[in-house]
Amino acid sequence: MVQRRGAIQMSLGLIVAVIFAVVFLSLAVVWVNDFMNQLTHVTEDLIKEGKTKIRETFSETDQKFDIYPKEWTLKRGEELKMVAGVINREPDSLPHSFVINVIPTKSETSSWIDNSEFNTPLTAQSGSILDFPITLTPPRTTPSGTYVFYVIACMDKSFGECSTPDDQNYESAQYVRLTLE
Repeated sequence: MVQRRGAIQMSLGLIVAVIFAVVFLSLAVVWVNDFMNQLTHVTEDLIKEGKTKIRETFSETDQKFDIYPKEWTLKRGEELKMVAGVINREPDSLPHSFVINVIPTKSETSSWIDNSEFNTPLTAQSGSILDFPITLTPPRTTPSGTYVFYVIACMDKSFGECSTPDDQNYESAQYVRLTLE
């Protein structure tokens, strides 16, 4: 009977130890996953601030196209989320479609641009503002330095027709200067 009692206690002890191990392992996996996401996907999200700044610019000037920020510094592994804004100030007071494009000045930086966020023209009524989110994601292996991108706006054109600075027909090109540390 004593041996049986000892065996039951040992079995219960093993079960409790296994339960603690599974709970601890689950918590460790969640913590490591969260930690790795923070390491590999640090983001500078300036879209909300950018929308406010662009609206201030549009209310204080007669400018029709702007971006925010125009300059930014990133550490390796970070991405920049920024915004471009267009206001329909055409004298005909009609709705118009607008599209933007981000064009790198160095061809090796073209993979940094996620154009899925802004490759479809959007329509704005007269006096309306459109916001276009822009994400720039430099690879971790990118050398330190300064990288420049054109941001252009086109009116009543498709994304394919708005692919070089010469194609723009709505305000002048804006530039974003991205410095990698």
